[in-house]
Amino acid sequence: RAEECFIDLVSLARSAGAEFIQASVNGMHLDARLTFCSDGRNVPYDLASIDVGSRPETIDTPGAASHALSIKPIERFLQRWQELAARAARLPEGYRILVVGGGAGGVESLLAMQYRLQTAGAREVRFSLATDGEEILPTHSPRVRRAFLQVLRKRAVEVHAGRPVIEVRAGAAVLAGGRELSADLIIWATGAGAPCWP
Repeated sequence: RAEECFIDLVSLARSAGAEFIQASVNGMHLDARLTFCSDGRNVPYDLASIDVGSRPETIDTPGAASHALSIKPIERFLQRWQELAARAARLPEGYRILVVGGGAGGVESLLAMQYRLQTAGAREVRFSLATDGEEILPTHSPRVRRAFLQVLRKRAVEVHAGRPVIEVRAGAAVLAGGRELSADLIIWATGAGAPCWP
């Protein structure tokens, strides 16, 4: 369940003897060792650990932010995904989902989504996977890559490897070289990169 994917930070902080402040950080003054919070508080520190998470590495691809659903942040993805899964049985036959990203996150997400929609009664949802790498799961052993390629073939997933997505439009992703991949839903599951602001 979605709630099992999250950690209760209030309880965790309490058990660690830490104060939990739910606010955005608007800025930091490094010399004064102050953090400025959106609720108006200035929080002093002796040591700061900045753990702001990551952003999709290629979300700067033209059109991706507007026309693709990114796996990160997970909260927004889960909300949209749950809405889609709830109407799985009413999806039109041949509904097309394209996952962009051939790493573990992309492959695992695709297989999990496919399984969920099938068990929820979706009629023949077609999945495809696009990756700029020559192979899926580039950080895994050749044996693991072969095994997952077999699984993807068995599940009728179309794999497009070796060409990055250079543009995302409403209903399609454009690969380097100009080929368009049509999709009703594009999931962005590329590698993680650092946020720009630090």
